[in-house]
Order: sequence, then C-alpha cells, then structure tokens
Amino acid sequence: MRDLRRENRTAVLRRLYFDGPMSRLTLGPATGLSSGSVSNVVAELVAEGLVEEAGSVDSAGGRPRTLVRITPGSGFMIGVDIGETRIRIELFDLALTELARTERPLASSGPRTARYDVDLVVAHLREGIAEVLRTAEVPADRLLGVGIGVPGIVARTPEDGAVVHGQTVGWNAVPLERLLREHVELPASVPYWIDNGAKTLGQAEMWFGAGRGARSAVVVLVRGCGGPARTLARGGRVPPGGRGRGDGPDGHARRRLPRRDRNRPRRHRPRRPGGDRRIPRRRLRRPDQPLPARTPEAEPTPPSPAWQTALRDRVSP
Repeated sequence: MRDLRRENRTAVLRRLYFDGPMSRLTLGPATGLSSGSVSNVVAELVAEGLVEEAGSVDSAGGRPRTLVRITPGSGFMIGVDIGETRIRIELFDLALTELARTERPLASSGPRTARYDVDLVVAHLREGIAEVLRTAEVPADRLLGVGIGVPGIVARTPEDGAVVHGQTVGWNAVPLERLLREHVELPASVPYWIDNGAKTLGQAEMWFGAGRGARSAVVVLVRGCGGPARTLARGGRVPPGGRGRGDGPDGHARRRLPRRDRNRPRRHRPRRPGGDRRIPRRRLRRPDQPLPARTPEAEPTPPSPAWQTALRDRVSP
C-alpha cells in the first residue's frame, strides 16, 4: 500500500510540475488515476504544503473548476554549469523562478588543464553554492538537489558516486561527487545530479524548451575550444550516465563503423567527408598573391613525333 500511495503521489506531482496548473478533473486522465484517488492525493499534498490552489476556470456546466499547482516555495534547487570561461551557479524555486545567481570566471588564456584545475573548480562550487543560499536566505536543508553539467563523460561507482572523465579539460577519473561531499557544506541528504553538459541541456530542452512535446530530438552544443557535442533524446528523455548517446571522450560526437568495416585495417577503412585530409601548403595562395611565373622546367614537354603519328592514325578515318 505504501508503494502504491507513493506512486500515486509521484504521478500527480510530476504532472503538476510539468503541465500545471491543472484541475482535479483533468488530473485524472493525465495520470490514469480515478477521480477519488486524485482527490485524496491532492488533499494530502495541500495539507503538506506541496500543492496549492491557483485560481479557477469556467466549466462547461456547473461551478468553476479549481486549479492546483506545485507550491513554488515548497522546495529549492541549485543548477551549476561548468562552461568554457566561467562557472555559473543559480538557485531556483519549484516554479523555476531564479532567486540568486553567481558566476566564477575561469582563465581565458593558458592551458585548459590549468583552467579546469580540480581543486579550483571545487573551491568555486563551494563558495558559489554558499553565496546563492546566503543571498536568497534559503536554508541548506530545504534543497531538493544540486544539478551540475560537466565537460566530460560521467560514470558512477558505489564508492565515489559520479566520476568525471574529461579528456579536453585534463580530468581523468575525477571523483567529483565525493570531493563535493567532502568540501561543500550541505546536508548528506541533498543529492548531487552530475552529468554531461550536452545531456543536461538536451533534457532541459525536452522538458521545458524547444523539444517539449516531441518524442525524439537532437540537441547540438557548440563550445568554444572543446568542439561540438551532441545528445539524442528519445521518448522524451536523455539516457543517463555513461557514454549513452551523448559525447565521445574527446568532446566530439563519435561514429560507429558499419559491421563490414570494423575488422578492416585502418588504411582501408572509408574516410569520412573532410576527415583527415589536409591541403598541402604549396597549394595555398592568398587572393592578392600573383601566380608564379613559369620556368623552363615547368613548361609542358611536347609530344614526340612518333606519338603524334600514332595518334593521327588512330583518330583519322
């Protein structure tokens, strides 16, 4: 009974979060619950302060229908984007209203490995999370979670949680979640949701952006120096963790060779358009640069008399 009650509450809260405000009458078909179950669940959520009334709409007949929605102040979330030139940290309520924001700039020059030094990034996250909570006067125990988009592939282990592999930023199996738990002053009950930046962007677009309502979508994230990254969403969600359908380990989309080409030597594999071809330097010329003068060695050699005679006999009737 407890699991069934939790599933009913989850279905109602999820529908109100993504499609609210809604009336109790429309919540039934949207969640697949009976009208009695919807009324009981909504009454419990209102009593707990998770759901509140949000006006009414006219009905086809009878009294107006009361709308309900998620209470914006019943929980808070922090979103973090580790970008090319800065780390952005934002605090939201459940209505996705931005309550506080801070940015920590990263070095715009020098090696990328120094710019994304792990200790420096963790220090920025520790200071930034504390700052947004202090600015909005939100207690840390009211956080529902911290979501972080990182430039790399995310694997998960039972010991360290989220482990980041980012070749372009010099991160080799960085236990980011464990480091944050050790250095950021948040309750142990607050979860960290760490995933590839292209995947987090794709999931956000499927939930609230251009992909809302679509079953499948391709989202391309163009970075400054890290190259393009893409993610593929199917069924309204992006596969979590691992390589999935997102970035390759170098920040670029990876391709899978057809079965017939996998066991062939590399030199015999088909070349992708524009793959490793390079224009020789001797063929490059500026538009204002004159053409080089012909030298006697460069003049074409006239055909021999024997060759001329053979060609004339071949084409003459």
